[in-house]
Amino acid sequence: MSSRLAGVILAACCGAASVACGSATVSATPAAHPARAAHPASAARRPVAYDCRGRHDGQVQPGTVFIDCLSGNVFVKTPSWAYWTAEASKTTQPGHARTAVLWVNTCKPDCAAGNYRRYKAVLSFFRPRTTDGTRYYTRMRLRYTHNGARDYTYHWGTYPGATLPGWIGGPAGPA
Repeated sequence: MSSRLAGVILAACCGAASVACGSATVSATPAAHPARAAHPASAARRPVAYDCRGRHDGQVQPGTVFIDCLSGNVFVKTPSWAYWTAEASKTTQPGHARTAVLWVNTCKPDCAAGNYRRYKAVLSFFRPRTTDGTRYYTRMRLRYTHNGARDYTYHWGTYPGATLPGWIGGPAGPA
């Protein structure tokens, strides 16, 4: 990844509530959801969501999705998914008891201090494709409210010059 691209991603993700661009990772929460880890048989039935390691360690119904692969300063935690089907998935809606939460490090006084703001969020995956026998989602959408509605859409792809694919995206307009 070029240093210019890394700087753009880091700058976008270290803003108080700006999740305008970047790449993302997903990780399961094995202790909380031991039955939700992707297995080759279950991956064939339901698409996986990939992580920052490219096409490795895809998960069905991950407990945490990192929006910022470089520093981990922006991520979404979800206690459950409203649905995870062959065509799309979505966390529960805001206002429900099990709403997903976007965590954004304010980086004040610095990012290492770990001061996070939290926002109720809706995360969804859609547009599945199959590569090398694994079905995976190619789009991710994040919606939350901070000084108005925020709506970000990411696509699974590879930055020019990069060797691993990842989540690429930013604002998609009004929610």
